[in-house]
Amino acid sequence: MNICYSIGVRLGYGIGNTSLQSINQIRNAGYLKQLITGDDISIPSTDSILHNNTFDVLASIRIKPPIDIGHFWGHMAYSQILKTHNLNAKTIVERASSHITWQNQIMVEEFKRVGYNSQPIHPWSIKKQLAEYKETDFVTVPSQFAYDSFLGEKYPEEKLLLNPYGVDTEKFKPMKIESDGKFRALFIGANWIRKGLYDAEKAWADLKLKNAEFIIRSGASEFPDINYDTIKRVKWFDSVVETYNKADVFILPTLEEGNALVISEAGACGTPSITTYNSGTWLDEKSCLFVPIHDIDALKEKIQYAYDNRDVLKKMGKEARKISEKNTWESYGKRLISNYEKIVE
Repeated sequence: MNICYSIGVRLGYGIGNTSLQSINQIRNAGYLKQLITGDDISIPSTDSILHNNTFDVLASIRIKPPIDIGHFWGHMAYSQILKTHNLNAKTIVERASSHITWQNQIMVEEFKRVGYNSQPIHPWSIKKQLAEYKETDFVTVPSQFAYDSFLGEKYPEEKLLLNPYGVDTEKFKPMKIESDGKFRALFIGANWIRKGLYDAEKAWADLKLKNAEFIIRSGASEFPDINYDTIKRVKWFDSVVETYNKADVFILPTLEEGNALVISEAGACGTPSITTYNSGTWLDEKSCLFVPIHDIDALKEKIQYAYDNRDVLKKMGKEARKISEKNTWESYGKRLISNYEKIVE
């Protein structure tokens, strides 16, 4: 089998790290015929629309036979889909979030809520992704939440592939940390609006917990109506694994997500999460505390429960680790290869 895999970012950074996991699995199976990435095609533009469209066109020129399946990331796939179909091969579009229409609706509402007047997603990007969904043979998504969002938009179920992302359980694992008695919560998220940072900080600050600390890694500015006495903003961790292990609970009340890798990483370290079903996590009620989106009162209730029941948190953390060991990148890779083989049967 000959697979052409393409993503317009550098490997090893952000979604480039996620895609690298896929690439390694395809290569190990002996199916990687062509690899086209942002490392190969450098586009000096910070404009995402220009970048993605330019990469798509240039990458399509590079696609050569023989090819059985073209696996392309959304936003930057349309020209490559057309080229691959001209070579009589099948195509898969990787969508790492919910359906673009769902995502846009959620983010439009949130932008209004936080007082932003701009559009969260460019109309051209929405138009292109919808065209990609229509033209491709299959769309692969990493969570049931994302899968259901496509069904909610009447997308043909026979064109959907569900393959949750994995976690590196060798890197992310429990460590022995000497406790100082302080209750610690952790938040990691670059896109703070989508990740629900305001709700997390507001709920935490309103509780006024004693001997407690909420550590935030995000580029967001401080909110004027929040007291930061027990909230610590940081830009970098020397050891993210150690930081996960030092936390009693991870908080991510995200509005929309494909499959929140930070929750998986925290869980693999034995740290349970307070999150939403929209996070797309494969962890369950035995290993996570779930809240509805936009519900600060529910968040306060769960944070208070975590603060008062640290013995329960430890049990949940052990369950999170147990589940993580069944959801490695290797298990993800097996499903990926199985999907490929079914497509070319």
